[in-house]
Amino acid sequence: MSKMLPKILAMYLPQFHETIHNNEWWGKGFTEWTALKQSKRYFENHQAPWYPLNDNYYDLSKVETMRWQADLAKKYGIDGFCFYHYYFENGQLELEKPAENLLNHPEIDMPFCFNWANESWVSSWSNIPGNHWSTVSSSSCNSKSILAKQNYGTKTEWKAHFDYLLPFFKDKRYIRYLDKPVFIIYKPLDIPNLNYMIKFWQELAIDNGLEGLYIIGEDVSAVGLDFDASLIHEPTTSMVDLYNQGKVEIHNGTVCYDTSDIWKNSLNKQGFLGAKTYFMAFTGFDDTPRRGNKGKVLINNNEQEFFTGLVQSMIKSIQCENHFLFINAWNEWGEGMYLEPDKRNKYAYLEQINRAKKCIQNRRNFNKGIENKKIMEENGEIYNLQQNNIKYKQYMEWLNRWLSIQRKQRFCLKKFMKENNLSSLAIYGLAMLGHQLYMQCLEERIPISFGIDRHIIELGSLCIKRPEENISNVDAIIITNYEYEQVKDFLKTKTTAKLYTVEDLLTYFENCEECDEA
Repeated sequence: MSKMLPKILAMYLPQFHETIHNNEWWGKGFTEWTALKQSKRYFENHQAPWYPLNDNYYDLSKVETMRWQADLAKKYGIDGFCFYHYYFENGQLELEKPAENLLNHPEIDMPFCFNWANESWVSSWSNIPGNHWSTVSSSSCNSKSILAKQNYGTKTEWKAHFDYLLPFFKDKRYIRYLDKPVFIIYKPLDIPNLNYMIKFWQELAIDNGLEGLYIIGEDVSAVGLDFDASLIHEPTTSMVDLYNQGKVEIHNGTVCYDTSDIWKNSLNKQGFLGAKTYFMAFTGFDDTPRRGNKGKVLINNNEQEFFTGLVQSMIKSIQCENHFLFINAWNEWGEGMYLEPDKRNKYAYLEQINRAKKCIQNRRNFNKGIENKKIMEENGEIYNLQQNNIKYKQYMEWLNRWLSIQRKQRFCLKKFMKENNLSSLAIYGLAMLGHQLYMQCLEERIPISFGIDRHIIELGSLCIKRPEENISNVDAIIITNYEYEQVKDFLKTKTTAKLYTVEDLLTYFENCEECDEA
């Protein structure tokens, strides 16, 4: 795994601002927030509704909003945004203002590219009062249900579309590969004369001083088409797969999929034979704000599932020598796919980006060691010292953060347990950090059900088990070991308890205000 990390590109919905047509179609002031604010739970354990942190129902027509998003994305390891681009018959534009604002403000550090969502808009917001959910496809919908018609035309229309895009393609922030602007087409097979249009655009690109365009087609093989690559759109592609396999549950009319099943299907999915194929990670899916109980939902979703899936998606992308990995999505609030902070998870999903990058880097360093096995064997003692140095450096970093949290009086396990609905705890690993955690529990008078450690030691009256023993029922186990990912994989085979790491605890308390609980 010595190749470079893929660039993380988050799908970006430019919907959150008032437009003339949305006011006409859905009522004055309509944005994506309208559906979100009226969303509700439809079944037990439905993780809805959700709200942006600090009630930040932002307006994307404001440049300061995009500055905030750009700074936030950069801080948490997002390498760029992939804007949905809406261009219809006769050059009709929709939701274009955010991208145009970005173009007009070159000081905003936001690398970006476009995904042309080339399908007709139909009346499909079933959960908006006064409107119905049209189940017809964009290709067969009747005239009353069409809001914006997709019609591709011929060279005249193709040139007009290209001319609109050209200033974006020439912007220094526009994402390129092989020095070519990256452009994705959402439904390529809907376009008549597709190869002719692409060839014409490539000629226009070269005539205008570009090296050409790097064009990616979604959910279709690039073989036989004039694409440079393909992209598998997730999680919807895997949702279709699982639906066809009967791996769904219906709760109050809502079609539900288990998140772990979706991840498993997605990660097992191979690229298109003979075609460069890019992959897409995802933060979740829940379109009940738009569809009501006719929607689709990924259940049992959490930031740890996202982290694990993201790491494996990055490894898969590296193995395929992919320059990009897409994430669905930055701000699809109406479909329950967003990295932006919300009231429940705060910055937890964003934090997984840098965490995943760090995890991959550690694995790469490990694999470099494997590749140099002979050197390792000859210099085994030096290698072991180096590995121990890395290990204890991490421990010291955790301990330093722990002490900083205590100084700021933010360490309150009772608060953590209350917010995560936990009543019983166990500790895995009772060395330095495990001992600190145990002492914190004593200080807060929190009983520990048992400890787990390979070395049986005396620690007050605490019952300590070896890892291979049976593990009693407990709400949560907190892992203090350096190799926490391997420990988590091991524990998942022995218990259904929630699993937290020292990193999870530290991140939680670093984002807490001063504790006011006894």
